[in-house]
Amino acid sequence: MPLKIFLNGSKGRMGLAISECAEANDAVITAACDVGDDASAVIAGCEAVIEFSFHEVTPDIAILAAEHELPLVIGTTGHTPEERSAVLSAVEGKIP
Repeated sequence: MPLKIFLNGSKGRMGLAISECAEANDAVITAACDVGDDASAVIAGCEAVIEFSFHEVTPDIAILAAEHELPLVIGTTGHTPEERSAVLSAVEGKIP
């Protein structure tokens, strides 16, 4: 059974690349969002989160992943020290 992925940043260059290769790697993008979309409205039923959007969004996505106890992969770069700290605090001891 394919891994059900929530992809944030789905319309960006990397989001499109992930979408293209997901099926070939036994995964399916079951929910996709971009900056400004309501991620909390589509995350139900997913088994993992991939965050590839904008650095200011990453802490909120980390909180959402932690609330749903979903593993989180962050490909976004350019985080401030405060954003990095917020992400680490949100997921610490809760999710991989």
